[in-house]
Amino acid sequence: MLISDIIDEWLNCQRNWMYLENIFNAPDMQRELALETAKFMVVDKFFRDIMTKANKRPIVQELCNSEELLAKFIANNKSLDDI
Repeated sequence: MLISDIIDEWLNCQRNWMYLENIFNAPDMQRELALETAKFMVVDKFFRDIMTKANKRPIVQELCNSEELLAKFIANNKSLDDI
């Protein structure tokens, strides 16, 4: 059940991250939305780190075995929703 919950949150994070990444890559948007850009950069770092880990060792049982990861995805998804 934990793996399923993490995958659901992961996919939600990925969908929102992909949408917002293009917006916050534009320098004019970064200047206009400085606070949102700072929030997005925190999520961006988390998302890129977890994707790197998944790429290096793509074993779902090892990667998605902690309540802490689920909590991080939930928190980052909330940040993306706020943005």
